[in-house]
Amino acid sequence: MYRGPYIGSHSHTYWLVLAEPMRRCYELGSHLQQVPKVAAIQQLPTTPLTPIVSPLPFATWGMDILGPFPKATRQCKFLFITVDYFIKWIEVEALASITATEV
Repeated sequence: MYRGPYIGSHSHTYWLVLAEPMRRCYELGSHLQQVPKVAAIQQLPTTPLTPIVSPLPFATWGMDILGPFPKATRQCKFLFITVDYFIKWIEVEALASITATEV
């Protein structure tokens, strides 16, 4: 039987109750260290990634319109989103309708 420091002050009571579970944990732990570790499956993209090159801040922007959403304050139900590709700056504006003058 595995013998180690007692748990408790001057009594063997705690040790006798915990001796068997502690021995099982110790044996299981030593067994798990012998199990070979399996490497994670590497998931590569199906096509090579194409980086977006932007030479200066605010030189290249991406724009998108999301919606329609349920009407909110001032009857706004669309979102106009712009993103700067260099510093990842995001601007969002709520719109009531999508027209050339508003966009």
